[in-house]
Amino acid sequence: MSEEGDAPPDDDADGVPLIEGWMFGRLLFPLAMHEVERVPPANDDEA
Repeated sequence: MSEEGDAPPDDDADGVPLIEGWMFGRLLFPLAMHEVERVPPANDDEA
């Protein structure tokens, strides 16, 4: 038996993403829409 312990992780292995891109978009969409409503456009003459 080897006393080296666990083998080092394989850097070439593909990991499973914790969150997909579409999930991230749905998570941030309400925040983005709130900012769009809050911040006036830069080219607005009325501001």
